[in-house]
Amino acid sequence: MKIALLGNTCNNNFALMRYLRDLGADAHLLLFSNEGLGEVNPQYNPLWDTWEYEKWEKYIHRLPINNGIEPIVGRPDKLRIRISKGKLKALFSNYDCFIGSGISPGIFSRMGISLTVFYPYSTGIEWVGEAGFRKKIEKFSIESLFRRYVRWRQIDGIRNSKIRVCATNNITLHNLKKIGKPITRLHIPQYYDVRDINKKSFNDRLIGGLLEKIKNRNFVIFSHMRHYWEHDDSIYIESDFSSINKHNEWLVYGFYDFLKKCNSSVPVLIMVEWGKDYLATKELCNSLGIDDYVIWLPLLQRRQIRSILDYCDIGVGEFTVQNGASWGSTGWEVLASGKPLLQSFNFTTKMFESLFHIPPPVGILNVQSKKDVCNHLCSMYNNKNHMITNGLLNKEWFKKYNGISLAKKWLDLLEENC
Repeated sequence: MKIALLGNTCNNNFALMRYLRDLGADAHLLLFSNEGLGEVNPQYNPLWDTWEYEKWEKYIHRLPINNGIEPIVGRPDKLRIRISKGKLKALFSNYDCFIGSGISPGIFSRMGISLTVFYPYSTGIEWVGEAGFRKKIEKFSIESLFRRYVRWRQIDGIRNSKIRVCATNNITLHNLKKIGKPITRLHIPQYYDVRDINKKSFNDRLIGGLLEKIKNRNFVIFSHMRHYWEHDDSIYIESDFSSINKHNEWLVYGFYDFLKKCNSSVPVLIMVEWGKDYLATKELCNSLGIDDYVIWLPLLQRRQIRSILDYCDIGVGEFTVQNGASWGSTGWEVLASGKPLLQSFNFTTKMFESLFHIPPPVGILNVQSKKDVCNHLCSMYNNKNHMITNGLLNKEWFKKYNGISLAKKWLDLLEENC
């Protein structure tokens, strides 16, 4: 059984590929032509996720098609025609099982072949109901007609997939239900927690410089979430933005209030210059007069994030508040690192257990407002033993219910359906 994993948004499939290979499966990662290249999405490059790339390199292949509308309709605006159906089929002829996200369902719909497993990575489902895509088809135009056809192909491919996996209970699930096929409730093992022999990280100049800056701080908070908190009417329908708003401003305001309440502390908030609103976050920090307590880093490689988390007290996920919305890769990275996680938890315990048949992580510090941020920071700072215990509980939970334990469930799915 030869497994193809299509696409690598946030290095999700690179993580799953490694787990599957650790379990003895012949899994291969197929990168789209526009993934992990240049300045657009370098974080999708497997090189950014491991200090041991050479160990996995021969199982990674680059497709001549992109993760976009071009394989479905071409790009008439750029005078590029779509790839032929025959050439598409030839790309995948050597594989038995297919795990895909992104534009994969649309591609397989064109070929008349079923994906083995589809899982969405975008809130609302990519090229179906995600916020940015809905804005692009809002008004009638020639372009919107092409995009509506892509949407039809995408839905057809999802409908004909053997398995549809969903790890949320929000608009993504709603859109999957409208397709009218059974849905498997399962998380994606999107973070590879088997540590590299990362001696190279000790020589990483960015990490070394950061450690020098924080050595005299007694409370280190690390947020590597994307800055996405100001609505832009040219990109999103306003009613859609709440489903992707990460509320970075809550972290800044909550940290500001923490500084006033716990003025004996010498804390630092580390953030990353990533996302369309990071300059707005910088301006907010400056207006509150907290620049001396904030360190800004450039867009980080995941392998750097893993090392930085070792030296932090608190990790931050994202604060998207929407009933049933789960957390993304930032949250998984913090849970696996064994740190307390500041994160919006949008389930009741009963709901989470009924959906996924496992308990939720008990170490999540639920954030529904800027006040919650302040209260959690004060609680963790004033009780360091509790903070350490909280983080260890997260790590235990991850090892028991995610990581390679979860990958075994995915392998079982494949063996049953290929």
